[in-house]
Amino acid sequence: MTAPSNEILKLLDGPAPLLESLSTFESAYGSKLRLTASRLLSRPESSRLRRLELTKCSLVWDSISLKSLTQLTLDGCGNGMKLVHVLGALSRMPQLEKLVTKGAFESLIRNASTQSSRTPIYLPRLRSIRSTGDSPANCAGLLQNLYTPSLSYLYVGLGYEGTVSSESRGNRLLELVLAVATKAGSLGRFLTLAITLPASFNTSVCLYRDSCETTVGAKDDSTMSWIDKHNPALELHIPFAMGDGLWSAFCGQFPINSVSCLILHQYLPPMSMWLDLMRRVKLVTELRVYCARLLHSLPETLARLGHPQ
Repeated sequence: MTAPSNEILKLLDGPAPLLESLSTFESAYGSKLRLTASRLLSRPESSRLRRLELTKCSLVWDSISLKSLTQLTLDGCGNGMKLVHVLGALSRMPQLEKLVTKGAFESLIRNASTQSSRTPIYLPRLRSIRSTGDSPANCAGLLQNLYTPSLSYLYVGLGYEGTVSSESRGNRLLELVLAVATKAGSLGRFLTLAITLPASFNTSVCLYRDSCETTVGAKDDSTMSWIDKHNPALELHIPFAMGDGLWSAFCGQFPINSVSCLILHQYLPPMSMWLDLMRRVKLVTELRVYCARLLHSLPETLARLGHPQ
């Protein structure tokens, strides 16, 4: 629903007992749409709703209970939506299977831990979480407050926080990495780890349940082709370089000890980071380096494979 007229708003203000899917886009009628849609979804007969997509539009979440909802998308709601209010609504969505947030929440000034509830919200059927464009504090707060035993896919792509101190950013990123690590346990056994290390920004970590192994002739064996054909179970994209503290947290907390294939993209990790990684991925039998730069350090890096201590 885009740019609703007053007539459509009037229709929305009535009962809709058969409604199963609703998509909204905020327009010049933004505040009216917010209140009208909130009243509609607060009615008991709206409990049949299975799919809800809000784009640049928030709701009054306090009275909304969508017990049949399976898919929820919050896109670009920004300053109109607080994480704590959405968490309350999620506790009333026990059938939720897919959650997508895209720059959905107001920026948090305090750390995510202050947003945590005493008991995480139990979402037994939630299989997929995709969160992009939000701050580390909001992403961490979301993950920390959800208990998701059936989770099989997790994507976290951070947005920029603006002007914050390096220390504050580092603390928030560390809290996020730890929050993502707690969710990795239900994602299965990881066999391939792909790491993109840029010179200064946009670090990416992808973990796959599939093993990238050489099974054909070298001329037909393409790492990029394999990546294009396989979907990771966990993706973490950070718009900054990972310092020693974040890297140590990743190596120490993520379940990567079963990885048999390691893929490195762009820059090789510094030696200290390389040694941290090697202590955790002792089962690696295949190393793939593609689209790499500054390969002069590769011989020394490889020489440490058998001597990570």
